This record gives sequence, C-alpha cells and structure tokens, in this order.
Amino acid sequence: AGLSVLVSENLGDYSDFVSAHNCGFVIGDAFKVNDLISVSADLKNKNIQFAKDYFTKQSHKTDYAKMLDGIQETRN
Repeated sequence: AGLSVLVSENLGDYSDFVSAHNCGFVIGDAFKVNDLISVSADLKNKNIQFAKDYFTKQSHKTDYAKMLDGIQETRN
C-alpha cells in the first residue's frame, strides 16, 4: 500500500533494516507519536518500489533458483 512500516525496537534484523533503509519507524522508548509523518505520493511510490525490490517472490527468484540447483546437485 506504500505506507511506512512501524517496527519494534530490537526486533531481530528488521529494526536495523528499517533504520538503514529509511522505510519506516522503529518504535522504542524515545519514539513519540509526533515523529510520524504523512505519507506523500513520492514516499508512497518509493515504499511500493522498495517492497517490490526486497519482499516479493520475484525479487528473490534468482536466489531460489540457486538454492534449488544446490539441492538438486546434492541429491545426484
């Protein structure tokens, strides 16, 4: 939907990922509701593209193929 994500502090790699890629907000003790911003059309489009680049099956197709090839090779 293009919305920025909200993720809890210290949630595995996700907290660092959100901070590093500026794709949402890490909610911790220092977080204030006023820190939230409206999602502009540009930010919404950026977030949609970001999700396609990192979180779709298509974005990982090459990695899946390599993994399946590796499994196939070990079976032979």
